[in-house]
Amino acid sequence: MDGQRATGDLVRTAVAVSSGAVTVEAVLEWLGDVIRPLRTARERSAGPAGAFTTTASKGTVEIRPTGALPAGRVLDFKASPELEAAVDARSAPDAWTRLQDSDAVATAFAQALAVELRENGKAQIGNLGAWSLGKLPDLTVFVRFRAHPTSSRMF
Repeated sequence: MDGQRATGDLVRTAVAVSSGAVTVEAVLEWLGDVIRPLRTARERSAGPAGAFTTTASKGTVEIRPTGALPAGRVLDFKASPELEAAVDARSAPDAWTRLQDSDAVATAFAQALAVELRENGKAQIGNLGAWSLGKLPDLTVFVRFRAHPTSSRMF
């Protein structure tokens, strides 16, 4: 990986794993095209990585100077079984390379997410949110996503 990127920076890692085939701008544009329709839709595919969804707020309260208002919907992410297999330490070290799609940006995003989660246990995209790993009692690995409050405001 490139020594000039910040640890956990998903966008720059996507550019690095694609060997420059995709640009930062292309990744951000693709991500916008995936997220934007969630204002009216419930779920949107993120290629081989999984899907972004919007869920009803689970008692979340947004604090504003005018008072506390219940938040509407919250951005969430469901990892694909392929992504969860790729980040599991029990899988082969190159399992992330199996995350393929016809869209080069979707492939780079999925592979970058797998690399960051496997190497650092976390990944993030600025004000969108952060991914981390969790383990069930039977040591099954799963991917968690926590949306940044600013990204959930648009829903």
